[in-house]
Amino acid sequence: MQFCKICINHASRPRIGLDDIARAEISYSEQKTRDMAAEYRFQYPDLLDFLETFRAGKTVYKSHELDELLLSIVCGDIGIGNATWALSLDDNALKKILWQVGFLKAWAKGGKVTDHPNLGTYLGFYESPKLNLDQVTHFQLHPACHSYLRLQKSGAHPANPLQAEVALSRERE
Repeated sequence: MQFCKICINHASRPRIGLDDIARAEISYSEQKTRDMAAEYRFQYPDLLDFLETFRAGKTVYKSHELDELLLSIVCGDIGIGNATWALSLDDNALKKILWQVGFLKAWAKGGKVTDHPNLGTYLGFYESPKLNLDQVTHFQLHPACHSYLRLQKSGAHPANPLQAEVALSRERE
């Protein structure tokens, strides 16, 4: 609903075009990212500054890549603006916070899409709050934040569930 309203507001003519949608996507993404930071402003002041450390990064991280990035933040190698609360935590605590606030989604084999062992889906905290993050192989930054943070699509993630399902059905034919 919100995205549709933004598309209408960005429309340059009576019909919404692809350019209007592209502009609206950036605006929507910014709003969602800022809303996420605002929702947790009392627990994690300047959370937006912390999220900005991911700007122009990847959409998907292997677990060890995310751990290295968070460790670099904890060690002070990467600036976090005014989000100084993060410096008193370890990398696992930061990962857990990013998961709980909804910025990270975790790859779950099988997930809610299929029971096939090689397929899965990215789940958010609200979908699987008891997921053991130590067992997760890949993390995706929330798709609503991608445009605002200008994240680069990466190929380092498991197969897209729908594409993989199509490929499996073709193999069976």
